[in-house]
Amino acid sequence: AFQVASTALGILLVTLAARRRPASRDLALLVATCTFLVLPYAFSYDLTVVAIGALWVCTRAHLPGVDERLAILGFVAPQLGIAAALVSLPLMPFMLVGLAIAQFRQLEFPQISDRAAPASADATHSA
Repeated sequence: AFQVASTALGILLVTLAARRRPASRDLALLVATCTFLVLPYAFSYDLTVVAIGALWVCTRAHLPGVDERLAILGFVAPQLGIAAALVSLPLMPFMLVGLAIAQFRQLEFPQISDRAAPASADATHSA
């Protein structure tokens, strides 16, 4: 049940983010994290890219404490996940969900006025 919920959440976060067009780097890091929510199988060493996303969140100015804690848990997820799995505690998916949420919350979306506006009719007739 958690796999289905985390898959739906990962797809939802990426879809919502992509529709609002954040910077490509920011979207790519979110997609990298959400990939591990969607895939039912991955190796701990594959999670290196997730650590980069966690570090990105930690570098944000005015970072709320909850997002900082979620990013730190996402950063240590590969190490803690292995140790927790040895004692049958599947913590890694929960840590990755928290990181994905923190990454989504820290995305910077362009304002409507920042998007390229079509040339006005006056500009086309000025030649």
